[in-house]
Amino acid sequence: MVGGVAYLLDVGAFWVLHEYFFSAEVSRLWAFTLAALLTYVLNGRLTFQAELNRKGLVKYLGLQGVGALINLGLFWMAINSYLDAYPVLALTLGAMAGSTFNFLAMRRFVFTDTAPACR
Repeated sequence: MVGGVAYLLDVGAFWVLHEYFFSAEVSRLWAFTLAALLTYVLNGRLTFQAELNRKGLVKYLGLQGVGALINLGLFWMAINSYLDAYPVLALTLGAMAGSTFNFLAMRRFVFTDTAPACR
C-alpha cells in the first residue's frame, strides 16, 4: 500500500514537473525526493508501526541514498537509451528496483525492533 501511494506521488510529481518546469532528470530527482520522504513517514507509522525519530531518519536517508542510486541510475540509463520516448516507463523500472531495495533495507537496518504489519 505504501509503495503504491509513493509511486503515485512519484509519477504525478514527475509528470507535472517534467511537463511544465524541468528536464526529465531534474524532475525525476525532485519527484524521488518527495516520494522518499513520504515513504519514511508512512512505512514508519503504518508498515512497521514504529516511532519516528532523528536516528531512524538519518539511517533511512543514508539507505535512501543507495536506493536513489539504483532508482535514478536505472531511470537515467533507460531515458538515455531505449525509453527516451517513454519517461514514465523508465521511471517505473527505476522505482520498482529502488523500492524493492529500500523496503528490504528498511526492514533490516532502520525499523529493526518491529515486524511489518503486513505479514
